[in-house]
Amino acid sequence: VSGATNRLRPVLLTTFTTVVGLLPTAYGIGGKDGLIMPLTLAMAYGLLFATLITLVLTPSLLTIGHDIGHFLGRGTRHERGKGGQRTPSLVSKR
Repeated sequence: VSGATNRLRPVLLTTFTTVVGLLPTAYGIGGKDGLIMPLTLAMAYGLLFATLITLVLTPSLLTIGHDIGHFLGRGTRHERGKGGQRTPSLVSKR
């Protein structure tokens, strides 16, 4: 979870700057080209859609699947937010 919160800002800023950079070309500001305009529109809106799916839908579906697994008794034994099993130390005790 901490990794996701650390990466949220860079992902959103990268998406925003890329889409804003594509929009003048997509809407023909500064010249029009019949081939380039649809391509840049598809890139910009596809990037927005993919970012929303990546940041909202995928984590939601993973959480729902995890909860269903716990409900059906197939979940892991650790509780959410409590960390996993600790690995034994590599140093032998005498």
